[in-house]
Formats: sequence, structure tokens, C-alpha cells
Amino acid sequence: MHNTKPRAVLSLKKTSPQSEITQAPSTPQQSTATPKKRKIPAAFPCLQTHWPELFNLKHPTPLKIGILVPVIASLKQEDEPYTDTQIGKAIGWYCRRFEYLKALTNAPHRVGIDGNTFPISDQDRQNAMKQIKARLKEARADPKR
Repeated sequence: MHNTKPRAVLSLKKTSPQSEITQAPSTPQQSTATPKKRKIPAAFPCLQTHWPELFNLKHPTPLKIGILVPVIASLKQEDEPYTDTQIGKAIGWYCRRFEYLKALTNAPHRVGIDGNTFPISDQDRQNAMKQIKARLKEARADPKR
């Protein structure tokens, strides 16, 4: 009266090559996704909806230093469901992008959510250039990326 069926869960037996082949098509996202590609944070589309000119992925605008506080306050007034942490991660993700760093080195000024402009310090431009150079050096050293 032994059950001869292999257990579906917690089985210690190796799967046969045939079962691996049948499982592969069910997860195409895993096989085609690049391991280094980062997902867009959950709150970022909300930022793009409210401030499309500030959070443009193709043409980034350098943001005013300290923009997080007014962004959070504005989104709370609009009853958006995102936490302060989620909003902060979305802005941080945007500001660490390669395209944003390039914009920071070339743009004439930073912009706040109200449209006011603020100067970009020489130190900020130099730091952005250092980050760009470090990323390019890393990419050249690891061509698989």
C-alpha cells in the first residue's frame, strides 16, 4: 500500500531533461530578461503622471536638491497610495540613471516641482562626471554587461 507516485513538492529526485524542456516555455520572462536590468520603481509612473516634464526618461531634467519633501507633500494631498519610502526610491532610481547624470553635467540649471530654476554647482557637475567615467570604465572592463 505504498504510494508509488513521486511527490510533486519536496521531491529530492532530479527532474528528467524532458520535464525541464516542458517547464522552460512556461517561464519565458526568466530566460529573456537580462540579470542586470532594473525594474522601474512602483511609484515612478505616478511621478511621471504628475510632473511629466521633470520625470522624462528620454530627456531627464536635473531636479532641485531637496525635491523629495515637496513631492511627498503634493502626492499626499492628491491621496496617492505610495509611501514616502517608495517615492524616495523612485526619485533615487531616476537620479542614479546614466542619462540623468549626463543631463546633470550639461544642463544650465536644476528645476523644482513649481518650475523654478536653481543653479547646478561645479562640484555636482564634477561628481556626475566621475560617476559617468566610473560606469564607462566598469562597462569596458566587463563586456558581458
